[in-house]
Amino acid sequence: MFHFCICGAYEGQLVGNKKFFVTMFGACELKRPTVARMVVEMRQREQAGLPRREHIIVTICGVTEIQLPTLAEEYLDLQDTV
Repeated sequence: MFHFCICGAYEGQLVGNKKFFVTMFGACELKRPTVARMVVEMRQREQAGLPRREHIIVTICGVTEIQLPTLAEEYLDLQDTV
């Protein structure tokens, strides 16, 4: 999937298949998935025979931030996984 942001802002999550993020003269805020969610997704991909997920991020004269999940989000996803 391709995400293009020019002279604006974009907020999204780093989940799913290959994604290509391009930001020009703007801001891009991406949120990483929790560890529990990454482990579940990794196991599902291995069972299905799919390659690892990849993200390509290109920023030109802008800002890209990758937000880490909070401790509360990690705990809640771990509870849901178990």
